[in-house]
Amino acid sequence: MKAVTVILSSMVISLSVGCASKPKKASLFPEYSISEINEKSQRSDSLSRTAVARMDVVNGALLTTRQEIADLREKQETVSPARLEELESHVVLLTEAFKDLYSIVAGIRVLPQIKYAPIQATPPKGFKLSDAGDLILGDEQSLFQRAMEYYRTGRIGESRQLFTAQLESFPKGALAGRAAFWIGETYFYEKEYNQAISAYASAEKHTGSTKSDDALYKQAVSYLKLGENDRARELFNTLIGRYPASEYVHYSRKQVEMLSL
Repeated sequence: MKAVTVILSSMVISLSVGCASKPKKASLFPEYSISEINEKSQRSDSLSRTAVARMDVVNGALLTTRQEIADLREKQETVSPARLEELESHVVLLTEAFKDLYSIVAGIRVLPQIKYAPIQATPPKGFKLSDAGDLILGDEQSLFQRAMEYYRTGRIGESRQLFTAQLESFPKGALAGRAAFWIGETYFYEKEYNQAISAYASAEKHTGSTKSDDALYKQAVSYLKLGENDRARELFNTLIGRYPASEYVHYSRKQVEMLSL
């Protein structure tokens, strides 16, 4: 009897030890308390609201930027290169008028000396009535303005005829160089690059023209269009050396680098 009791006790102890040593199964989901879940949820909601608010700000800024771009495009369309050219011509004419008026003022200042001089004197050289009004409102300006208007509205052939008429009537006029340049532009617009090159070359030769560097640059571009890259590179280099202050120097250097690759 004692032997049986001992055996049963041993079996119970063995079972107890086996149960105690059996590893505990790992849970597939981490254990969180309700408070932790609520805290994380509130934090997520806060971050979400912040993100939505920031997105609203970005969308607002994007809409504003798009509107500004649209406004700039509208303004750019109203200020075309032809319109800028027209305004530049007014500045040139007004500058000439100012110089002429200054000459008259200088002459008026010496009139008392001329009138009361003991020996008969003559008015200073260059003293004359101002023809500034005729310059601004005269035939050359009128022809140029009409030609620019035709060009701006797409009447390319008619604009070229007027520019040509202006050059024939006023070959040494204040706007002669500009007229020659825009004749080149009409041919360039029509992709008649050889004729454009001839017109640009003529424009560059006009003494005192503010379009000389423009004309040389467009000559080079026209040669590019014709596939004559060596001649184009030569003219780009000429522009860099001849007109170092030109706005086209930067572009010319880039073209030379590309053509040298």
